[in-house]
Amino acid sequence: MLDTESRLRGMMKILIASNEELTMTDAAGFIAVPPELLQASVLSLLDHTDISHVSLDLGCGNGGWTLLAAAAGFPSYGIEINPVLVEHAQRNYTMGVAAGYIDARTPCELIVGDMIPIRFCDDYLRFRRLHDDQLRSMPLGAVREDSYSRLPVSIATADIIYCWAWPTQSGFLYNMLEDEAKKGALFVLPSYQRYILREESGRRVENRLLLKAISDVQGVFTGKRQ
Repeated sequence: MLDTESRLRGMMKILIASNEELTMTDAAGFIAVPPELLQASVLSLLDHTDISHVSLDLGCGNGGWTLLAAAAGFPSYGIEINPVLVEHAQRNYTMGVAAGYIDARTPCELIVGDMIPIRFCDDYLRFRRLHDDQLRSMPLGAVREDSYSRLPVSIATADIIYCWAWPTQSGFLYNMLEDEAKKGALFVLPSYQRYILREESGRRVENRLLLKAISDVQGVFTGKRQ
């Protein structure tokens, strides 16, 4: 079995190739956080928690955070509304297991679904109609099912939550996480420091998710809910 850093480096190479492939397609709503930054954040996380803690990736794209967390040994789950991206994520997972970068015994699952819990659906639609200027790249639709019923973890039970918030959605998402996540949960939020005080659209939304900083690796913020 490879050591942790070797597994992360190997998985990072798979993700970099996947990101490059996706830039050549019309994968709506996909913006990749550089895998090397996620790798550094996973390593930082290992200094503050153990691998028994369960990670949940909201909007997992092609699996960046989910698969690097799994490579480190965390039980990891990802949810993504775009089936093309989930197909890439599942392929990347298969490649990672075959190469020995992810232990097949580590729980890891990626599903197509809406990351918004169904009880927040109406509020989410209202917020986006008022604040979201990116409806073309992230279409506005109704949550038709509770996607979390297909996962053994939810926002309310996850120990670690990763979420890259669209600028105009961050005000809603952060407040939803404040309402839904458990006390003591760890958050990895690449846009947190940038968007807690303002929205890119210029519409200020109060942020109630106030976190105690643990690390900030080139803008990938890790904090703990008090």
